[in-house]
Amino acid sequence: MASGKSTVAQLLATESRASGHTVAVVDLDRLYMMLDHRSPMDDPRTWRAARRAAAALADQFLVDGAELVIVEGTFWAQAERDEFAHRLSTAFDALFVTLHVSVDEALTRVQADVGRRASRVPELLRASHAEFASAPSIAGDVTIDSTHA
Repeated sequence: MASGKSTVAQLLATESRASGHTVAVVDLDRLYMMLDHRSPMDDPRTWRAARRAAAALADQFLVDGAELVIVEGTFWAQAERDEFAHRLSTAFDALFVTLHVSVDEALTRVQADVGRRASRVPELLRASHAEFASAPSIAGDVTIDSTHA
């Protein structure tokens, strides 16, 4: 939470489009909220459905000619990635980028963002960061510390 996923996704899309590329951005949180608008967003079944929907959208964007599809969201565990990847029917090279941010910086960011929901609750944010910190890293990820970005 508050690592800069949406910001990085939008900046990458903007830069790629400025270079003449066709780009689509899929926001996993928005897909979740299409299925369940309640907070907190903590239902594993809804996350699974959102990841599968993201795969369907990514497939269609690629079929329609997108050169880059950015799926922005939480893919901490291999199982979460599998929920997404196993639903893809289009062959392409996936790259997972993991953003790290300190808890203190994340707290500062969410308090400044009135559009935030449950992530503005410090206890929830700290618990989410602890869960992320305990997750094993996945080989092949590009990892970026976004604390000072």
